[in-house]
Amino acid sequence: HRMATRYLYLKTLRMLDARQLIRLHIQTTDEEYARQLDYLPQGGSFRWLKNAYEQVWYGKFPLNDQQFTRLLQYFQDFHTSLDLVHA
Repeated sequence: HRMATRYLYLKTLRMLDARQLIRLHIQTTDEEYARQLDYLPQGGSFRWLKNAYEQVWYGKFPLNDQQFTRLLQYFQDFHTSLDLVHA
């Protein structure tokens, strides 16, 4: 679940970059990405996902199947919200 969470987060960053909502750069921190999105309605949701990702990836918080399924749904809902706004 840890690696899948990382891939979901990286996919999210790529989606945001493709929509020109952030500028993806190797030296940009997750917090800097969050600040770039503060002006969007989805900014709070992104910050929540960023924090969840950081806990799982850097904090090595173990997710069980149910927790991962819920987190996956949050990522999918965020991706859908981007598609609706930038269709």
